[in-house]
Amino acid sequence: MNEQRCVEVLCRSKTEAGGHRLADEIYNVRWAEHIKSRSIIDPVKGCWLWQGFIHGNGYGMTTYRGKSGRLHRQSFAVFKGPIPAGHDVCHSCDVRNCWNPDHLFSGTRKQNHDDMWAKGRAWQQKDACRRGHPYALHAYTTPYAPTWRRCRLCDRIAHRLQ
Repeated sequence: MNEQRCVEVLCRSKTEAGGHRLADEIYNVRWAEHIKSRSIIDPVKGCWLWQGFIHGNGYGMTTYRGKSGRLHRQSFAVFKGPIPAGHDVCHSCDVRNCWNPDHLFSGTRKQNHDDMWAKGRAWQQKDACRRGHPYALHAYTTPYAPTWRRCRLCDRIAHRLQ
């Protein structure tokens, strides 16, 4: 009887978000179990790789409490707490569909940008397209986007498939 009273008291106490503490914990555990069931674990890097919907930019997408969003941001909020205002959720592993909370950290946009340049992930630093064709041989630009390099071979492949 005493345990039931403790559960009732916990259910009545509110969190900052306005939800019930126990209900929030139960929801978060069930959410994490559901997300884990649709993920695989990379044995080398330890990344939890989302196998559900992946946006065109490479980030995993899912819903949390009825709102659609990027999975790594939702994971950070569930496991580490709210994201500070003006901060991004950054990956230390550089894998966009990874949602392992140990690989996520909060940082400003500038810190995220500096991290990208330090690790050589900026598009200006790439020597080849995503299919591996060297830009030195196959790159071109258009007058509409003179700073963006395109791969001539990839464009040929895409036009053949249409």
